[in-house]
Amino acid sequence: MALAGAQSNSAAQTKSLTDLNYYPDVTLGAKYVQRPGTEDTGEFMLGVKLPLHYEVKDAEQRAAGARLGAAQARNEALRLRIDGQIADAWFSVDALRKVVQIYATRQLPPSRSSVDNARNGFQAGTSDLSSVFESERRLRAVQLDLLKLKVELQTKYAEMERLAGGSL
Repeated sequence: MALAGAQSNSAAQTKSLTDLNYYPDVTLGAKYVQRPGTEDTGEFMLGVKLPLHYEVKDAEQRAAGARLGAAQARNEALRLRIDGQIADAWFSVDALRKVVQIYATRQLPPSRSSVDNARNGFQAGTSDLSSVFESERRLRAVQLDLLKLKVELQTKYAEMERLAGGSL
């Protein structure tokens, strides 16, 4: 973003310099001469440069204006793209937070109670060991999915910090 801003400023400065091409250049000078054995003398100079090729100056000014417009358009496009990426990251973080909350409140407790029921059933002799293992496997799968979602949430959060340019 800083690079695009610098390019836009550079194009604006170039445009202002090409606007000055229409004005005549005036040169002033003074010179003092000392020669041994003669009288000291001084010289004054005045020089004026008139721009005569207005077509060239107009073309330079149009080109500088076009470069300025292009730099401003690139700057605006970059800003819009970054704004879109930040919005996308924000909505991704928000959606992932909701999914993590759903997993933690609606998936994890029933899986834990299923494990407890299977263990109690095994201790009472109404269920076999494979149902205990299966309920444990389902609980671990839910915990693993929850952990993956939390990692993805942190990744999206880090991406949002990167786009913002600092810590949130």
